[in-house]
Amino acid sequence: MKRYRDAATVKNEIDSYEKHFTGAPLLVGVDQNSDYVSLLGLLKDDFAKQIITLSDTCNTEFPPDPTYQISNISKAAKTKPVVWVGATQAIMLYGQKATEKFFVNLLGNSFCGPVTVLCPFCCNLLEAIGRTYVKLGHSIITLNCRQRDIPSIYLSKSDCSYPEGNFVRGIAGLLRTMEEGDFQSSFNVVTSCDIKYLSGSIYPVSEGLSSYQSLCKMDSGIAAGTVERNGTKKQWNVLAKEVKGCGSFAALCNKKLCDIKRLPYDFGDFLFSTDEERFLCFIALKTFYGYGKDYLGYCLKKSQTVDAFETSVYEAILDVEPEEETFSSWIRQRRYMLLSMDDNVSLMKAFCAKASIKGDKILWYLSDETEEERAALIHALCCYPYTFEILEKVLPMVSVQLSLYLKQFNFDSFNTKVLESDSYVRDLLTNYFQRYKLQKLTNHQDADFIELVEKEAERRSFTKLQARSAIVKKIDKKEAQPFFFDALGAEFLSFIEAKAAEYGMQFECHVGHCNLPSITSKNKEFFNVFPEDAVLKEEEIDEIKHHGTKYDFRFTQEPLHIFEELLVLDRDLKKMGSALATGQYNKVIILSDHGASRLAVTFRSENSKLELSEPGKHSGRCCPADTDPEIPFVTYEDGFAVLANYERFKGSRKADVEAHGGATLEETVVPVIILTLMPKEQQIFFTETVVTCSPKEGSSIRLFANPPLKVPRMMVNETSYEGNFDGDHHNVVFVMSDIRRKGHHEAKIFDGAKMVATLVFETKRQTGSNQLI
Repeated sequence: MKRYRDAATVKNEIDSYEKHFTGAPLLVGVDQNSDYVSLLGLLKDDFAKQIITLSDTCNTEFPPDPTYQISNISKAAKTKPVVWVGATQAIMLYGQKATEKFFVNLLGNSFCGPVTVLCPFCCNLLEAIGRTYVKLGHSIITLNCRQRDIPSIYLSKSDCSYPEGNFVRGIAGLLRTMEEGDFQSSFNVVTSCDIKYLSGSIYPVSEGLSSYQSLCKMDSGIAAGTVERNGTKKQWNVLAKEVKGCGSFAALCNKKLCDIKRLPYDFGDFLFSTDEERFLCFIALKTFYGYGKDYLGYCLKKSQTVDAFETSVYEAILDVEPEEETFSSWIRQRRYMLLSMDDNVSLMKAFCAKASIKGDKILWYLSDETEEERAALIHALCCYPYTFEILEKVLPMVSVQLSLYLKQFNFDSFNTKVLESDSYVRDLLTNYFQRYKLQKLTNHQDADFIELVEKEAERRSFTKLQARSAIVKKIDKKEAQPFFFDALGAEFLSFIEAKAAEYGMQFECHVGHCNLPSITSKNKEFFNVFPEDAVLKEEEIDEIKHHGTKYDFRFTQEPLHIFEELLVLDRDLKKMGSALATGQYNKVIILSDHGASRLAVTFRSENSKLELSEPGKHSGRCCPADTDPEIPFVTYEDGFAVLANYERFKGSRKADVEAHGGATLEETVVPVIILTLMPKEQQIFFTETVVTCSPKEGSSIRLFANPPLKVPRMMVNETSYEGNFDGDHHNVVFVMSDIRRKGHHEAKIFDGAKMVATLVFETKRQTGSNQLI
């Protein structure tokens, strides 16, 4: 037995064998495709030889047995040396033992002329025979003897499972393919031959090409982006038939789903349709977008089934920490994806439960899009001691509504008119309501804040404000549509101001106080200054605070109702912006009877000293009384004893969501808001956005406004600057004597109490100024 390294040497050895023929055949083992093709080509080019292929004798759908052709081959060799091709490929269909027996039988026969038998895939087997039968080994040579993986054979009764050109027809077709040296990793054979006749084959033989394999043959994208366990046999069967009917997978997707380019944005429309459409959508995403590095691609890589994919969209973000580079973009992509999908309450509940493992970082993973997330969001705010700085950073990404609610509203000289001696009230209200909102949102009460409330219960700074009736009397009510919002307190001013700007409205506010007690029946005087039935009523906020059990503090102690309060305001402000834009109204005036207190509910305290003859109504915040009871923290007004701290009268009913009737700042401070349409043609800009600053004189900047401002004012770094007209009312100069350093600044421009623009400017040092400053 000899080994050779190249086809030309083997060809020479065959030529030598034929010259010195002694009666035995020559078996040539060759496993590599290139070696087989090269050697076969050399032998075909030698006209002194005749090539006989076994496939020519195969006229049935049953593997031919080359043993019965030995005598014919021997006779043919009498006239011309024979190269026998296909015998080995055929006998291997019968199995290992049959192949060994065939080779030994061949080697033991005496032929009438030289017969060379090409034996692909059999180098190891031939060498084993050579070692076992030493004498026979002289008639065996191998080329390279590098092991070749035996190809698999898939049998199918018809060609419906195979794309065009990816199958061979019949056993004869299989043999012809292999005789030519086409050593594929697998062969798809369409034949009526039953697989049981090939059960012992050396080649791995399986029932036809699976529908999934067929799809992979038809579309390389499916092969690259999916695995067979992504679907059931039935799902792949249906999909294979549809793809073949449409001509391509992309064509099917465009027909039954949407333009493939739109699928990442619209897949939610199909993910909740029929099972067939859901599967098609999932496989399309895996095929066309499973390779992406975005959140969609990540979810697809993690998902083996369409159900798992839906779960991944909800939960895969938990694999990423907020500090990671991809987090901010992926969390936004996740929200867009969830918005395109139908709500799945069970999956969202499961997500919120799993997210709790993140501890105080859970806040970064939530949003306010679903009821489940809102509950988890509020729960996190109530459980963990987030600082205002953290909330200011995170809430804009998590809940824009809560972020706008928690944004600081500045009570200043334009929106809060008081005597100069009482100017402290502005800072008091600014700080008070900022702290109140944070405590309401987080379900906490700070001890020092409670002390402030009790101090105010005696000082009653709200009385320094204008009476609401005085404000309403002075404002211009011409061509105005009044709206009455029951229980709209000053806590909502930052939210209303931001939403007004979003919906194209100019915001003007005047802060005053209501009448005591802070109940609706005592605060209706403003109805009389407008024509009868002119005031439109919005009582839903008050309804949220007092009626129903959904947010009742006895059952739900966390402030979930805040979202519904903001929803009502947002909805109504959007309608007002639309009405102003369409000319339905020229001006909107928002009025409120009183505010309300959440902390008076969460305080949960009765004072045993507060014993009156009649149990208090209105959640115990006020109670009818003939005379002043002269009790600490209680004021007497209009026949009522009114509590000014967070306690309630003994024996009164407990409040459910929020309370009013008392005299805390959140109950008594009320806004009068004027909304007008933002002028479309208004031009407001700094004539120079870079100005010099001096260590001694500070800086100044010129503003141009068209139409002109009536009462120009600018807020920079929470400092208010009054403008001076220069030449005409279009040009305004603001002197900022305290801005003496270089830097970038944001300026809010007001016309009186109305904010009309937000601009930026930069201050730079004067040339030659002290560089140490």
